[in-house]
Amino acid sequence: MADIDRDLIFTRLPPDEGVVTPIARLDEEPDAAIAAQLDKLQTALPGWAPGRVSDPVQRVRNLLYVAAVPDVFQMTDLERFIPLVVYDYIQTEIPRDDLIKILYWIALHPSEGDDKAVDELRPLGLNNGPADMDTTRDRLAVYAVKLLGRISGKIKPE
Repeated sequence: MADIDRDLIFTRLPPDEGVVTPIARLDEEPDAAIAAQLDKLQTALPGWAPGRVSDPVQRVRNLLYVAAVPDVFQMTDLERFIPLVVYDYIQTEIPRDDLIKILYWIALHPSEGDDKAVDELRPLGLNNGPADMDTTRDRLAVYAVKLLGRISGKIKPE
């Protein structure tokens, strides 16, 4: 935690209600069409091949791309709800202590790892990734820090 406190500044993250890396409030309800898309995503995540790779860092990286790609595409009605689905799923799949270390690593090394998962999103009901991987990796890092902040208690979700 000392490394996290030294290297990450949670108060400088884009706001959850903003345009970049939005996250819905816990009490916010999607409309019926968005809820159906989220249900499809939630149902498909456990069987999604990039989310099942053996390397836990790559697995979490791939799952965070599920939130990052719609954000880059500015899928306004959908993008703010996806991180909650992804965060819940990641937390059921990766033990908390391991997840803290993995998210910290991803936050500091967003350009490492394999990016193939961004072009394998169709089974989740999403479009495949953008050509601008620098922006996508930047968003991936922010979502990693936002989840790390929630898990560590540095960020209190609304």
